[in-house]
Amino acid sequence: MEQEERVPEPVSFWGALRGTCCGTEIFSRLRYNSVWRTLWHLLLMTLLVSAGIVWGEGTRMGRVIDEVERRITAEFGSEIRMTPEALIPAVRPEEARSLDLPWNGRISYVPDFKAGMAVDPDSIALLDYLVIWSPRFLGCAWQVEPGNWQFGLERPTETEQAAPAPGTVPLFRGIGLSFRSFSTRELCDFLSTGVEVTALWPRQEPPEIPVASLFDAVASSVALLVFLGRFAGLLLLALLYTLIFAGVSRLSLGGRKVVLNFAQFWKVGVYAGFPVMLVAGCFPALDLPFFSYSTVFMIGLVIYWMIAAARLERSGSESNEENFR
Repeated sequence: MEQEERVPEPVSFWGALRGTCCGTEIFSRLRYNSVWRTLWHLLLMTLLVSAGIVWGEGTRMGRVIDEVERRITAEFGSEIRMTPEALIPAVRPEEARSLDLPWNGRISYVPDFKAGMAVDPDSIALLDYLVIWSPRFLGCAWQVEPGNWQFGLERPTETEQAAPAPGTVPLFRGIGLSFRSFSTRELCDFLSTGVEVTALWPRQEPPEIPVASLFDAVASSVALLVFLGRFAGLLLLALLYTLIFAGVSRLSLGGRKVVLNFAQFWKVGVYAGFPVMLVAGCFPALDLPFFSYSTVFMIGLVIYWMIAAARLERSGSESNEENFR
């Protein structure tokens, strides 16, 4: 008589990670984990890999940010003064000047933006982004594609939009940002014409803002955004690849009988991706050449998944033969 198969105890996250990194034996137990436990383990694994990638990327970016902070401090001073009338540097607030930034950008300080600023279209076209800093104005333009720019500035409230002063751009009285599209020539014309700003800055007490504190806040915000983006991307990639491949593999079987049903086959695939995610995460974290995370993950997942599934199918078939002898 055929004996009823005994379902093993659920495998913990660390047990699953350790077991999948050591071989395929653990998959005979992992296929019995519930779908919700499997998804929870995938979330934890994605958090772990995302944190590692952001740590590696943050180490490289941190050196760049430190260098930018040093250059900004040398050019504009160690503090920025923020009053209701102006946002000015501590050093030479009356002098217009520009400073190149990493990742093909530039910051331009303009003491009187009402008079406009001289802009060379050929020079601007080579940039990826441009930060405009004036005592009463702050904006950022970035090139979304060659010749097309987006310019971000503070969005006014509905009352201010109803009757704006001619030629003015009210700032910091509403919530959020508004964006305008420009060609390279239109952006240069806009900047050279000048803008009279009628708004006031928020009151800051004390009015001095240390540049180091500003960079710390920016670095923390960027790290959080990068982490969230990585986490969402890695999780979506894992779910998409495993569901699509599991569906295609099951459909290609036709009417052939297999040991693993669809849910078990998918769970084997999710756990097979754990060691692959660790390896694939090294490429963006360590800035390794030639391969991207998605390429390494896709190739490694399919290979390890097929090896683990083949072992389970083979061991299941052998068990069935023994039961019928």
